[in-house]
Amino acid sequence: MATIYSWIENGFNKNNFEVAMKLNELCSSIIVGINKFNDAKAENLVEASLLTGQSLNDNGFLNVNTDTTKAVFVDQDLIEKKKLKAGDIVFLSKGTNLRAAIVTPEQEQLNLLAPATCLVIKVNSTTVLPEFLTVFLNSEYGQAVLTSLNKGTVIMNIPVSGLKDIEINLPDLSKQEIIAQAFYQHHQALMLLEEMKKAHLNVMEATIQKLIA
Repeated sequence: MATIYSWIENGFNKNNFEVAMKLNELCSSIIVGINKFNDAKAENLVEASLLTGQSLNDNGFLNVNTDTTKAVFVDQDLIEKKKLKAGDIVFLSKGTNLRAAIVTPEQEQLNLLAPATCLVIKVNSTTVLPEFLTVFLNSEYGQAVLTSLNKGTVIMNIPVSGLKDIEINLPDLSKQEIIAQAFYQHHQALMLLEEMKKAHLNVMEATIQKLIA
């Protein structure tokens, strides 16, 4: 991602930005994911999909499928309070590879819940775009800032209080829009490459099977 955005290539140099603000000032809330749920269906419980660390890819998006999520059953009230919404940022705050991913409008319809190893960040979009913050957290500069909050253990753990105090240098919204567009274009290009790779492998497999039949 660092090779695409000039702001990231420059290490989020302060000269490129308008104002410095703490993350807490940019967010309406930062909450921990759920840690209480049922594995089996029970009366008055609703089925939901619980994300795992594998759900967050390195490109800032969620991979939501049966391999990366877990079916759980929770109260309807919990769904209403904790269900992920479009524009939410899921931040994997515990582990060896901290990263952030944005929730898409399509994924909002899936009753997705974040696990306790993640923080859910809801931004004030009049000040910062969720795409920009996702890019920041996944960038080399953002990762260095996050690492500095860790206390020397191999398994990192970034608490809500530490994340709130991160200072971020913000460009104006027009520049953030440019970053957001590049963010989505980058993702689309990677998806296209992955589809081409699968098609190529299928052709190779068919050719080999024909030759050895």
